[in-house]
Amino acid sequence: MKAPSNTTLDAKIARESVAGTTTLSQEHYAEETLRSHGFWDIPPRNTSMKPNTHLSRTIATPTPNKTSTVATVALSEVLDNPSL
Repeated sequence: MKAPSNTTLDAKIARESVAGTTTLSQEHYAEETLRSHGFWDIPPRNTSMKPNTHLSRTIATPTPNKTSTVATVALSEVLDNPSL
């Protein structure tokens, strides 16, 4: 049997057995992408957002004719069915 992987689908998987949580992170993927395109060493830039702004659906301006659906799916189901 193959040992469980801690990285799959370009997402790092961190399991905390005591807390009973699983965390997915794409930090390493973002770093790899920035490095491969020569952007890793560029200093951060200011954005037009005010500091400490918390984003939420209530402050967003709706975009006409665009909808999104979010579903909760078990990771094992995604791995077993790549078409999801």
